[in-house]
Amino acid sequence: TGETIGEGVYCSPSMMVAERYANSRGKDGGTEIDGHSIFFVLQCRVNPKQMKRAHDEDKVEFSDSKPYWILNDPDDIRPYGILVREA
Repeated sequence: TGETIGEGVYCSPSMMVAERYANSRGKDGGTEIDGHSIFFVLQCRVNPKQMKRAHDEDKVEFSDSKPYWILNDPDDIRPYGILVREA
C-alpha cells in the first residue's frame, strides 16, 4: 500500500519479501559461506488478532513479492524455526 503502518515487527508469509529485504540491507545475494550464497530467514508464529495487514490478502499471491504484516508488540510474534535456502 505504501502507507506507514507504524513501529513494530514486520514479517511476511513470502520468502521473496525476506530476500528482497535482506538484499536492500547490503547483503545482495545472501550470506557467503564456503563459496555458497545462503539466505537465513526466521520462521515465526504470530498472534493473528494483533496482526496488521499491509495489503489486501485476497488480491495477493504467496509468490508475490509484496505481502507483509506488522505486529506492534514484540510479544505477539515468536520465532520457532530457521529456514535456510541457497541463493
